[in-house]
Amino acid sequence: SRYIKSIPAKTGDPYYASTVLQLGMEGTNGGTVFTNSAPNALTITASGNAQISTAQSRVGTSSAYFDGNGDYLTVQSDVGTGLGSGDFTVEAWIRPAAPIGGGSTNDRTIFGSVASTPNSIFFLTNDLNKPAHWDGTTQRTANTAIATDAWSHVVWMRTNGVLRIYINGILDYSNAMTTSLPVATFYIGGTPANSRFMNGYIDNLRITKGVARYDANFTPQTTVYTEVFRPSTDPYAQNVALLLRGKGKHLSPMARDFSIHRHGIGFNGTPAVDARFKKFNDHSLFFNGSSSEYYVSS
Repeated sequence: SRYIKSIPAKTGDPYYASTVLQLGMEGTNGGTVFTNSAPNALTITASGNAQISTAQSRVGTSSAYFDGNGDYLTVQSDVGTGLGSGDFTVEAWIRPAAPIGGGSTNDRTIFGSVASTPNSIFFLTNDLNKPAHWDGTTQRTANTAIATDAWSHVVWMRTNGVLRIYINGILDYSNAMTTSLPVATFYIGGTPANSRFMNGYIDNLRITKGVARYDANFTPQTTVYTEVFRPSTDPYAQNVALLLRGKGKHLSPMARDFSIHRHGIGFNGTPAVDARFKKFNDHSLFFNGSSSEYYVSS
């Protein structure tokens, strides 16, 4: 039989094992505890006046509020947050205040880091609140601005070397993007070294690595993400240092540690999840015998 430590509850998300961040932004009004319910359970630290707010929510009963003046969340550094050169999906409900212009330092960060090489920042432009991405060399900007003081669902997604931006489930932008995005300390709502502070609310932020979740226009989810881990029935679970179950999207290079440690797993070469052959579960991990490997974050 298969090992069952930390198997996701069956709630309908086939890509939960590839989820890097999953923030429902639920909590007590004014609270500063942000729970990441993704498999890696990376901690989130609030700075400035970043806080839970029940004044506005698109999903559930609260959201994250940023006042535009030094507020941000720091994501625990881990090799798993580096999106690399493969597919990814970054998505959130966003309710921004009116844009103020004034140049790139007034852009509004949703998720990213500019203290890395190359940069990687998913943001709203300072002049029109257009969703965009900056990789240190090229800015790729949506054609449509999102509404002020209203909720919009925004997706930045790379699939097969093409960045797509969806607004409220409708494809708005598509262009080539092959930059390998780095492992770094990532932030939500601002980048402390370069300002770019969000003024407004963010709800239901989810980042999926190695998976392009959408292949056509879609209806955005309006319920809180409920994927969680089941308690283990393995009496030796506390002693398991690493558990790779080969679970994920077929041909994705992303592997996940299902031990209690939930280590970030990086890779070199072209290892992959493979649905063709397996002993347990639905997949296995494939290595081509030529410089393909996974490694564990220190």
